Amino acid sequence: MRKQLLISKINTFLFAVILLQVIFTIQVTAQNSIVSRSGFTAGFSEASSSPNRKVWTSVGELFTGSGQETNAGISAGFFTSGSFLSDELRLTALLEGFYNIQRNAMISDSIMVSLKSMSAMGFSTVDSSKGILDSTGFGIFHFPRANQSIKYFLTIKHRNSIETWSDSIFNFAGGKLSFNFSDSISRAYGGNLKQVGSRFCIYTGDVNQDGFVDFTDLTMIDNDAYNFSTGYLQTDLTGDNFIDFTDLSLCDNNAYNFVGVRKPGQKFVEPLRRLLKEHNSIK
Repeated sequence: MRKQLLISKINTFLFAVILLQVIFTIQVTAQNSIVSRSGFTAGFSEASSSPNRKVWTSVGELFTGSGQETNAGISAGFFTSGSFLSDELRLTALLEGFYNIQRNAMISDSIMVSLKSMSAMGFSTVDSSKGILDSTGFGIFHFPRANQSIKYFLTIKHRNSIETWSDSIFNFAGGKLSFNFSDSISRAYGGNLKQVGSRFCIYTGDVNQDGFVDFTDLTMIDNDAYNFSTGYLQTDLTGDNFIDFTDLSLCDNNAYNFVGVRKPGQKFVEPLRRLLKEHNSIK
């Protein structure tokens, strides 16, 4: 009897705690001092008040003052009435090796797009967004930390491609920006794109992501090809989940042509660096 009474009291207490938590959450949310989020990387739900205003929907992130988040250090001014301002990039980019010229289509894969801000100390990453490029090379990326009054370079990183920078700086006028890397070689800084038919692709082959396509990348691909490796691997330059001669050939061609990252303020010494790296790795 006492045991049943104790269990009943515990259940009543737990119910009261849950009820109080729900009431507290509703009250604070109504005052716009708590904003919640569901899936930062998965995207945002649209707010009814504006097409560019995204709502975070998760529990328990406290805000104070004029929309400044207290526990994540996001600058004041991004939040308005419980909503999250997120600028939108509509991007088109093709990945060499993944792109099929006959079908004019690409194997879909994920990339990371970053906004680079220029300062006296060099470049800093203001915000990054990971997303999927579809078979046409199109993808949508959101940047909650972007400032519409500031212009940024766009950079693309992919698991085995060369990091590629936009040719110049852009801002999110009205909260939106469209950019196409695939329609002209001049879209990338230093013309750092590979022409495939009438389209332009981001160079492949940087398996170890050191900014160069070289002997080290070739060795990694050769090892996986020798071991008949399969799956979603860094060494799969064609996106077919098989590591074979085709991957080796793509990497070898780009290594032969001294393919590497080109970005503002950089002295183009990739060939010398690459030769030194290969010389040291062979010794």
